[in-house]
This record gives sequence, structure tokens and C-alpha cells, in this order.
Amino acid sequence: MRRSLFSFSTVPALILFASSAVSPFVAHDAREFDFPPSLPFHTDYYAIDSLIKHSREPGFLKFRVISAHADYEVEGWTALTVLLREIEVIERLHRGMDETTGFWDGFSGSWVGLARGLYGLLRHPVASVKGVGVAGKKAGRRISSAVRGREPGERTMAEEKILGDSEREIANMLGVDVYTENPHLRELLFQMARARQSGKWAAFGSGFLVPMPGAVSIALSAGSVNHMADQIVNEHSRVDVYRLNLDRLLALGFPEDEAKAFLNSPYLTPREATRMRSYLEELRALEGSESLLQAACDISSIWEGRRLLYAAELAVENRSWISDPARLRTDAVGIAAIGREKIILFTPFDFLGEPPVDGLVLRAVADLAGEWPGRAVEIWNLGDVSEDFAARAREQGLRVREWTAKRI
Repeated sequence: MRRSLFSFSTVPALILFASSAVSPFVAHDAREFDFPPSLPFHTDYYAIDSLIKHSREPGFLKFRVISAHADYEVEGWTALTVLLREIEVIERLHRGMDETTGFWDGFSGSWVGLARGLYGLLRHPVASVKGVGVAGKKAGRRISSAVRGREPGERTMAEEKILGDSEREIANMLGVDVYTENPHLRELLFQMARARQSGKWAAFGSGFLVPMPGAVSIALSAGSVNHMADQIVNEHSRVDVYRLNLDRLLALGFPEDEAKAFLNSPYLTPREATRMRSYLEELRALEGSESLLQAACDISSIWEGRRLLYAAELAVENRSWISDPARLRTDAVGIAAIGREKIILFTPFDFLGEPPVDGLVLRAVADLAGEWPGRAVEIWNLGDVSEDFAARAREQGLRVREWTAKRI
């Protein structure tokens, strides 16, 4: 438990926003907190300017990140690691670009248009760009097109397919997600694909050939399930990914209307939908697994989708700990695996130990224990757990585990 990360009472606070629908956003200098070595708060490419505890989404942290090309606001540890990787790629390409080819001049109009304003990667990607003019709107349309799935009968224009295949190949080379919600990276991938088609590929020269780390930005963990799902997305077009996912869901016995509703959700990217489908395959043998697909169909916000995705991944990665026979139960705070002797509640939060999330989790645990008495109950959280919450849980005979080290 990294106590220093959440000891807000000892840190002078800056009120970033005057009011909030839930509670004030209290920002803190990121240097006051103990970030893990794998996630430095300041590099040559970015600086994590502030960390905000009371985010729009209870249980998750919100960060403000500054870079040379733009400032960002992002919610969640996982989303932060994705963003920092994307910023590094953008900055390294920009700094290493061979300007003599003229490519950057042609791209500068879009770049300048996108670089203005603050980017809040907090909601549906189409609505995430603030005050960025025509260039931002164009990027938003491309993001929207990338996120949505397609019915098997939909046609793809030849030009769109060629550019889409090229964008996917470039994203794989850079180790980023072609379905990124970052409008800067989205625009950069699009312009690089166009340059590749028009013969201006040499513009990337030595800057493009700088060795990049692995695709850390598109992995919640190093688990084999995610690896296989990511391979499918990296090697196939969006339409082919949709068809493959649909075929596999139907083969598992899920209703076709529910499978299509899930795959066409505007709140899941093709990569996220593919990962969720792989989790459904892994958990299909458990009674109640259909509740997971139903919950995926009912997603009504990007954060509902992320909570479900993170909890499902946690359950799959720890499948060996779920005793058989077992059944699944999905609710707002996570996914419960009810075994013959033990109940494990997998929760997806960055931190666990403050209202309203702590009360909701403890209430969910009490309901589970009451419905299935005589079983030991454990809470496995994806992120940090406060010492106070852990102590309260122990008083109630509960065991609490963190999974932070696996994720960061």
C-alpha cells in the first residue's frame, strides 16, 4: 500500500475548479507524491502537473499532464500510462522529423489547430476536444469512425481501407493503439498514412527509426489473454475484427442481438471490445457469465465500459483463484465470483477507501455474504487500498488485496 500517494491531508491544496456536481476538484503538485519508478512524473517529453483526488468518476484519480504540443486532463492510472506513452511517441517523432522534406510544413496547419486548448480525455472521444477549431473537429470525426463497429454488411471505401491499413501498420510500429482517443496522435497517424501513400515517407527519417519500447500503451497487463486479443486487432481491419468477434460470440452460444449490441457500443473501441470478448471466452464456463455480456450491452458511458473491462480482466488474470464450481455476478462496483467455500469481489478502482466507493463496496460484500452465507469473502482491487479501509475490512472478517504492482 503506497500510503504517500493518498495522504492528501498533509499536502497544501489548490482548488482547481470552484465547484463540482459531486465535490470540489482538489489538485496537488505531483512532485509531492511517490510515483513508481516505472512512471516518473517528469521526463523530457512531459510533466504530470497535478493529481486530483476527487475526480468526476469516484474511485479514480484525475491527472493534468503538460507537454510541448498540448496540455491534457486524463482520469485513471491505466489511461494515464496510455497517455504518457502517446505523448512520448508524438514528441520523439516531432523532434526527430526531417524538416527538409516539407512534410511537417504540410502537417503544421492541422498540428497548430490541434495544439490549441486543453484536451480532456474524460468522456466519449468525440466530445473530448475543447476549442480546437476545424482541425480538432476533423480529428474527432476520425476518432468517432474508428471507435464504432460495423455491421457485417457495411461497405468500406477503398481509400478508407488503404489508409486504415496503413494507420494500423504505423501504429503497430510505434507501439501505440490505432484506436487511440488522443486527437493529436489520431491526427498524426492519419497524416503519416497519407504521407506513406503520397511518397513523403522519407520525412520521418532517423526520427521514425528511433527504437521505441514495446506497446505498453495498449496493455493493461502482460497477460496472455490480452496479448492474443491485441494480436487480432493489430493484424486485422476494423471490419474483420468485428466479424471475428461476432463469430466467436455466436459460437459461445450468446444471442446474436446481444452480441451485435455489445460490439457496436460507441463506448468501447474495437480493441476494448476484443479484449472483453476474450474475457467472456475465458469465463464462459462459469454460471452467470451471461450477466457479463448483458452488462456490456447496457454500458451507457465510457467509464461504465472501463470499470467493467478492468474488473473482468482482473477476474480472468486470477481465474486460477476462483474455486469451482463457481458463478459470476456483475454489479456497479465490480464482478463477484461465488465459489463453494469463498467469494471474491474483483473491483476496478485506482484507490479504495473513501466515500462513496468504500461504502458501496462494503455494502456489496455484505449483500453477497448474506445471500451465500458460510463462505469466506475477499476483495481484490485493481489499484491501491487505504490502510483505514483495510483495517475496517479486517474488522468485518474480510481479506483485501491490491493488484497495483501488476498494473503499473
